[in-house]
Amino acid sequence: MNFTVGRIARDCLADLGRTETPQQFAESWQQRNTKYVVAAAEYIQARFNEATAKGDDTKNTLLEELASVRRTAEGDLKGLYDKHGKDATCKRMTALIDGGAYDITPGVPMFKELEALSAWSQSHLKEQATP
Repeated sequence: MNFTVGRIARDCLADLGRTETPQQFAESWQQRNTKYVVAAAEYIQARFNEATAKGDDTKNTLLEELASVRRTAEGDLKGLYDKHGKDATCKRMTALIDGGAYDITPGVPMFKELEALSAWSQSHLKEQATP
């Protein structure tokens, strides 16, 4: 979701005549979803640290998995552009994001998993802070 919001910001704002920067648009969404954005970043960092400690093969496998996720998100967005047109997709997606429909709420299919990830992240950050 974070990637999609950023890509929509990069691809669409200027075409729609919006004055905020892509960074400002993405940061607005990130602020509303802070605990999940932080949790995801913390999880990826922990996985990267573990993979790096295990060696180049493990690290490269993780990097390929992350690249695959990104390619999937890019493909999904390209599919929307191809199906509905870039202009219509940009208008719809920015309206959804602005209106909070793209925020992480109990209605999101993976909400329970994201809540568990957030709980893990908070616990992990506390462990890291304890000397």
